Amino acid sequence: MTFYRFSAASAGSNESRCTIPRQAKLFLDSIRTSVEDALQNEALQHGQRTQNMFEALIVSLGAYKLLKTEDTGIVHPEGQFTSPDFRLILTDGTQWLIDVNFAVDAILAAMSRLFLSAIST
Repeated sequence: MTFYRFSAASAGSNESRCTIPRQAKLFLDSIRTSVEDALQNEALQHGQRTQNMFEALIVSLGAYKLLKTEDTGIVHPEGQFTSPDFRLILTDGTQWLIDVNFAVDAILAAMSRLFLSAIST
């Protein structure tokens, strides 16, 4: 939430007569809490690392026209909706909406099954 959105959201409340320094302090307090919570959330941090690695992989491969982060900003969906992580437009114009997930257990289980079936034949 930007400071301006925070100010606009509080404008209709009883605190609408607050001074800018008071609103700035409230905004900074809310950011501090969000950052502290995010730093304690290992799943969130791991998810961010995974998305960053995926983005770096696509950029390093280079065969695209556009790679855009899609899951930031305000979304006003009607009903249940999940935003994809990225929009990828390939050089041939094909568009992909990509949701990046990391499932180490599933990957390791699949690799183990392939390995075991390869050595048992």
